[in-house]
Amino acid sequence: MTYERFDVVVVPFPFTDSSSSKRRPAVVISHGTAFNAPAGHSVMAMITSAGNATWPLDRAIQDLSAAGLRAPAGFQGLDLLGQAPRAALSFSETDHEGNIAQAVQSLEWKLVQANAGNPRGLPEQALFQLAQDPGETQDRSAAEAARVAELSGQIQDSLAYAQARAVAAAQTGLDAATLQQLRNLGY
Repeated sequence: MTYERFDVVVVPFPFTDSSSSKRRPAVVISHGTAFNAPAGHSVMAMITSAGNATWPLDRAIQDLSAAGLRAPAGFQGLDLLGQAPRAALSFSETDHEGNIAQAVQSLEWKLVQANAGNPRGLPEQALFQLAQDPGETQDRSAAEAARVAELSGQIQDSLAYAQARAVAAAQTGLDAATLQQLRNLGY
């Protein structure tokens, strides 16, 4: 059976020592037609309500009821079901070794903007239609100028939102041993 991205399934997860396993829910994160069907496998992430320390890539499920899950007792917030649906947007930004890139992604589209003359040779902007092009290989920015303008506005709105809430950096003193540890790690 081929699963689609974001399907919730129940699979056996092995214990750390591989002595046995337990059936647990997982979310499929690989693309159904681009990966799962040709490979005959799916990439999944475990779903847990355990009160353990978070893992580096943990993400909260935004719509528990749509996933068939109950909200844990400690959750706060409002149930947004029944309200007008909003496009889910995510914003990211990176500034590394002369490569400055910003991106905004909706459920269907992703716009990436990079600095001119960046060392990686990225185009200054690229627009991808994710469902038809999950590998992000076909730049649609020339054919979708209005969408580029809309998503570019979302990038500017995200930056303005972050800048309005930014706090001044604080300088802290580090002892010689801590500085050496950081240098050893490449910082």
